[in-house]
Amino acid sequence: MAAGGHGAVRAHRHAHLYVVYANVVCYCTCYMMQQPLLPYLMESLGAGTAQFAAVQSLFNGAQAVGGVLSGPLLDAWGGRSLLLASFAASTVCYAMTAAAGGLGMLYASRVVTLLQHAVLAARAIVAIETSSAERGAHL
Repeated sequence: MAAGGHGAVRAHRHAHLYVVYANVVCYCTCYMMQQPLLPYLMESLGAGTAQFAAVQSLFNGAQAVGGVLSGPLLDAWGGRSLLLASFAASTVCYAMTAAAGGLGMLYASRVVTLLQHAVLAARAIVAIETSSAERGAHL
């Protein structure tokens, strides 16, 4: 088999990983698009800097707890299910943020980020789907 043919077979065998990567890029882009808007949303809802800091602290706390929980969830559900749960949590978070008419809804939108760990899930999928020799190239 020609060298080009072998590479094509390897690329085809892991083509689904590019779908995972594309989804994670979309996930990260959406996060980066909404994050700078949060201070303006907080201000429009009548919140000050202390309340903004509290919302960010709640988000950071949810991410820290969710990061610890992601390992056991990954073992129980698998990478694809955790990735799907992460996208669902992101969708709920962004929908609640967009619909927030008060600070309570904004605080609640940060709680669902407990499951927002798409990058971790994607890395687990790559680790499971590739051999030890291929893993570095795909990560």
